[in-house]
Amino acid sequence: MVNWTSLQFDPAPLATAGSAVLSYTPELAIIGGAILGLGALISITGFEESATLATARLSYAISLDGLFPKLFSRIHPRFGTPSNAIIVQSAIVLFAALIGNLTQLIIFAAFNLAFVYLATCAAVLTLRGRQAASDRTFLERLTGPVIPVSGIILSVFLMYECGITTVAFGIVSILIGIPIYVFYAPRTEITTLKRDFYSTEAVLERTVHGRLNLFRSHRK
Repeated sequence: MVNWTSLQFDPAPLATAGSAVLSYTPELAIIGGAILGLGALISITGFEESATLATARLSYAISLDGLFPKLFSRIHPRFGTPSNAIIVQSAIVLFAALIGNLTQLIIFAAFNLAFVYLATCAAVLTLRGRQAASDRTFLERLTGPVIPVSGIILSVFLMYECGITTVAFGIVSILIGIPIYVFYAPRTEITTLKRDFYSTEAVLERTVHGRLNLFRSHRK
C-alpha cells in the first residue's frame, strides 16, 4: 500500500499504512492510522514486559548454576520474584536507552542475537565431534556439518552488516562478560538454592500459594 522508500524514513510506518488503506475517506484514514498505531504500541509494550520478566529469570537461573553473582539468585520475600535481577536489568536498559537512540539499540540487539547464534552453531560443531557416528540421526548423517557451518557464516555476515560502531560496542560488551564468566565458572552450583527450587515440596508450595492468591483475588 505504501512504497518502502517512503516507509524507511517514516517514524510511524504502521499508522501511515493504515491511513493509506482507508485513504478514500479522510475520516476513516485518521481512524485507521490511529488503530494501527495504538495496536503497535500495545504489541511492543507487551513484548517488552515479557522480555523483561524472561531475561531476569535467565539471570536468576544462571546464578543458581553458580555462573553469576549470588545477588541475582535472591528471591523477594513477599512476591517470590528475582527482584535483584529485575532491578539490575532495568537499570542497564534505562542507561542504554538514555545514551542511544532506537535505531542504535535495535542494531545492537541484532548484533548480540547474531553472536548468540554464532556461539550456538559453534557449540553444535563441538558436540557433533564428541558424538558417535552411530548415534547421529539420518538428517545429521546426510547434511554433515553443513547446517551449523552455514549458521556461522550467516551470523558473521549479520554481525558485519551491523556496522563498525555496533561491532566495536558488541565486542566491548562481550569482553566485559568474559571475566565474569571466568570468575564464576569454576564455582560449584548453589546446591541449596537449586534443591529448594526444584524439590517436590517447593514446587507444591509454590503451586498452592499461587492458587490461594488467585482464589483470594476472585473473592475480592
